[in-house]
Amino acid sequence: MILNDELDIADFGTSKSYESILLPLYIPLDMGLSGWRVCIVNESVIDKFQLVRTMDQLIQFVFGQGLGWVDTEILIHNKFEGLEA
Repeated sequence: MILNDELDIADFGTSKSYESILLPLYIPLDMGLSGWRVCIVNESVIDKFQLVRTMDQLIQFVFGQGLGWVDTEILIHNKFEGLEA
């Protein structure tokens, strides 16, 4: 949207590829809260989710991430499903 002049400024994590085409502003607009995550679990699988004790059990679930979140690539690398970089 920024590249199409539909948006002038956005607050999201950065990467080398973003910074090669956009101008980064190193100002903590959200006062450092961008690294916080809230886990929301579908009520239909809450019982199964509460039994998770290992990474192998955890990656059986499908995950969603915010658009542009830098840690999406980390989750994809670690075999979490339902994500797009």
